[in-house]
Amino acid sequence: MNKIVFALIVALTSTAASASFNTARVVTIRVNTTTNGSVRVSLELASVSTNCTGSWYSYEYSNSAPGSGPVWTSILLAAQARQREVAVQGNGNCDPHSIETVTYIDSLD
Repeated sequence: MNKIVFALIVALTSTAASASFNTARVVTIRVNTTTNGSVRVSLELASVSTNCTGSWYSYEYSNSAPGSGPVWTSILLAAQARQREVAVQGNGNCDPHSIETVTYIDSLD
């Protein structure tokens, strides 16, 4: 039992430690539709690096269960239009396009 608990703690700590966190201006926002009909939003931040290739993050949401997706998209569009920085926390996982998945986005206004 102790070995299982220890392994779980190590796994959770490793995941959190490998995730990236950046505060920067939004350079590019790309929106497209996935093969299953979800909305995929990819964003590039200025002069940062993620745990994947480059400075890109992404997240997906469906119209039937949008969750935070539309709110995050509004935050990003407003920040880009006003040349404001946002804070983005990744989860440390790279998708097939070598883009890190978003855990949360904060508006810094």
